[in-house]
Amino acid sequence: MTAALDDAGLDPALADQAAHDDEYAERVAAEHRSLVEGTRSFGVPTIVLQDGQGPSSARSSANPRGRRRGGELFRHVVWLARNENFAELKRDRRHWPDLESVRRFRRGDGGR
Repeated sequence: MTAALDDAGLDPALADQAAHDDEYAERVAAEHRSLVEGTRSFGVPTIVLQDGQGPSSARSSANPRGRRRGGELFRHVVWLARNENFAELKRDRRHWPDLESVRRFRRGDGGR
């Protein structure tokens, strides 16, 4: 988690603060319950558009190189999510996700 905070330009110490915050787990659980109830999402990271008023979509585990390609992928996913006739996009995984945590896990350092 500290690497993700650092990558986002946030203080990695926030991970320790969250781990020692007695209300943190309940806030996360309440947010999860709200998402499940509001979007019928389950078990996957979800993007909710328009401050919660818009459609939602499962997040891609792809890591498109560069801001332009990432923005292009996001625009396409938003377009699909706004189409009421669209429900899900999924395909068989033929390769490991392009995520740093997966690369670390495969190297044997536990994905940390």
